[in-house]
Amino acid sequence: MSLPNNALNGHVTVTKELAEYYDRSMDDFTDIKDVTYIEITSHNNTNAVLNEVPPPVDIGDWFNSGNQTGAHRPDQTHPKSLRMLRLLICPMNSDIVPSHPFQSTAFRSLAAVLRLEEDYLQSETLQTPPIAFEVPLEDSHFGFVMKAPKWDDDATDFSLSCVFDSDTMCSGCILRILTKEDLHVFKRRLSEMVEFAWYPYFLPMILTEMRLQHLPGRMRRIRRFLYRVEKTTGTHQNYRQRLGLTTVKGKSVSETWNDPDFEAAPGELTSIASDCAYYESHCRTRQNFLAFINSMHEKLVSARAVPSQELAIRMFGQKMQFMKMWATAVENRSAYLGKRAEIQLQMCNSLMSQRDNALNKKTAETSLTISRFSQMDSTNMRTIAAVTLAFLPGTFIATLFSTGFFSFSGEGQVVSHWFWLYWVCTIVLTLAVYVSWYISTRRKRRERSTRVGIMD
Repeated sequence: MSLPNNALNGHVTVTKELAEYYDRSMDDFTDIKDVTYIEITSHNNTNAVLNEVPPPVDIGDWFNSGNQTGAHRPDQTHPKSLRMLRLLICPMNSDIVPSHPFQSTAFRSLAAVLRLEEDYLQSETLQTPPIAFEVPLEDSHFGFVMKAPKWDDDATDFSLSCVFDSDTMCSGCILRILTKEDLHVFKRRLSEMVEFAWYPYFLPMILTEMRLQHLPGRMRRIRRFLYRVEKTTGTHQNYRQRLGLTTVKGKSVSETWNDPDFEAAPGELTSIASDCAYYESHCRTRQNFLAFINSMHEKLVSARAVPSQELAIRMFGQKMQFMKMWATAVENRSAYLGKRAEIQLQMCNSLMSQRDNALNKKTAETSLTISRFSQMDSTNMRTIAAVTLAFLPGTFIATLFSTGFFSFSGEGQVVSHWFWLYWVCTIVLTLAVYVSWYISTRRKRRERSTRVGIMD
């Protein structure tokens, strides 16, 4: 198996912008110093040894040196007694190692068929969904590629390419990884499973496990936060108190309305529902990865490329079943919590509508009280007007006889001959007032009719 050895300048292109996007230091990302060459050997599943070896002079020769057949193997009586994994771990966006461990012509042909870019396996900048596929190889070789999604977190955090020779029971793999945290976790899990890690399908299993292991803790946090919101809204198992199954009493409606956290509850619940939808989709993606890994494993077993009774193979089957149940359980839990958050969101909206209706009712009652006072004021005004009308004739007569047009002293003339002037001025002024009022009222009616006609 010939490999390209395009060790160029060792440039790692983890940019400052990428670190700022994650709000992390540049030191959190893998770099050239993190390149690791790991060799795992196992004789009949005993005495498994994991060693970090110094960088080989030629990476292609290092991978090929494990693929010895027949008389070249150390144990000739048991041709498949030695299991070996040679794993190269390096940073993403690095050109210090070959792009893949496959034969160049085989992968180049596959890349052309699948329309893969030249730096597909080593770049985190490619916009790509989560993907895994088999690399068709000749003879007894089996190869596959896995790459994490870029759509979820706007970065591809790992890519894994492996080739397994069933004749020699040796594997060569290249893992490109983005962050130091993932690198440390992967190395620790690899050392814990050293007895079985020679089987290359344990590697993608570990990577999948790393992305699922934090989800149960996040589900617990979401559940606790939902419980707090339910206590805020007073909806947490209220029926149990009614049935006498608990002594914890929920909040009354008025207490819920006055709770300062009540206004923030809809936004918090929407965020929870969004996170639950994301985790549910995340689990489905991991289940697709697990399904691919299992299909490749079954292909090896059906082709009798690996003994089905091999301890590592049986442990792989156990781990696969566990991971499937784990992913399914987290997906179901996420769906349950998301539905629960949606129910609480509907309840919050109903409580807010109820509160608004209560406020509107209170406002209407206040308006009714004001109208009653206005009606009382109107009654008082009518009373005042009636009293005024009662006294108006007397007032008019008193005013009229108090003028200089009448004289009641002596026996001379009683009424002035200018008395007609009083009536002329009064009638003219009264007519002027009524005409002005009529013209003003008519103009306002015409303007109102014009506006109504325009609106129609």
